[in-house]
Amino acid sequence: ARFFLASLAASTLFPVCFAQTPSAGDLLSRYEEALGGKAALAKLDTRVAKGSMEIPDDNTHAPFELYQKAPGKYYLFVNDPDNGQSRVILNGPSGWTQDPDSGLHEMTEQELIAARRDYDFHREIRLASLFPTMKVTGKEPVGTQQAWVIEASAPDGATEKLYFDVSSGLLLERDYERVNPDAGIVMNRVFFSGYRKVDGVMMPFTIRQSTADDELIFHFEDIRTNVPIDDSRFTKPTS
Repeated sequence: ARFFLASLAASTLFPVCFAQTPSAGDLLSRYEEALGGKAALAKLDTRVAKGSMEIPDDNTHAPFELYQKAPGKYYLFVNDPDNGQSRVILNGPSGWTQDPDSGLHEMTEQELIAARRDYDFHREIRLASLFPTMKVTGKEPVGTQQAWVIEASAPDGATEKLYFDVSSGLLLERDYERVNPDAGIVMNRVFFSGYRKVDGVMMPFTIRQSTADDELIFHFEDIRTNVPIDDSRFTKPTS
């Protein structure tokens, strides 16, 4: 599939400034509080979202639906009027991708490891568990804002860079590499903006994914939490 959608939660203004370089733990704690607090995040167990996926290069928009269920069930469906229907599905130990070009494929073990980390429902409060090794490398600009940067390493060797706004504590960006069968190792940059409160938790209503060759922008129109989702939603597609 040519798209994905990762973590949704973001932040609101949380006016804490560090007198010196904070630790990774300091930044993660600040992030959790800015989101609404660990207790509020832990109360959520499902998420249903709908909106439009923009493809700037093609000047097109495609409706999408996203279903997530704790701890590791994920379903993203995009109905592109020009390119057809695509899906990304994670159902615990199994996962699939489907698009008009390559059809239906089962995720490889490497893809499953990455997907479980990306689509962990409570990722925002589990970052320290998902990435046991973290270090703060200083400040870098993200657009017009300054961000504290954490370099994070997972047990399988995967790395990410997480950018937290110096002023507000919110997560502005995450960068990571993925292996693409056609393009090799591809750097993905994901940007979060347009925050609104949903059931006591701040979430971004715009998520932009950028690579060297592609850009996708997910514009959320509606997000609901703790609504029933039948497990059949996350089963392998039959066609």
